[in-house]
Amino acid sequence: METTFPRLLKQHALERPTAAAMREKEYGIWQTYTWSDMHRMAAAFAAGLHQAGLQRNMHVVIVGVAAGILFVTGLVFLVRSIVA
Repeated sequence: METTFPRLLKQHALERPTAAAMREKEYGIWQTYTWSDMHRMAAAFAAGLHQAGLQRNMHVVIVGVAAGILFVTGLVFLVRSIVA
């Protein structure tokens, strides 16, 4: 079976749901996001885009300053196969 990022994300969320996947500072305080958090955020955002009508081969621009959250939105397009 081919290993893809969505599969690895899902596997990490199942095998180590409470382990830290990413940390970032917000207002000077470190915030920790677990593998379960990352999977849930990416899947929820992907579902929202799908519900809004986003389909394959459509283009999306995401603009923001929060690097961590931008990383999660990047995951959305990889996780899309989990939701659809």
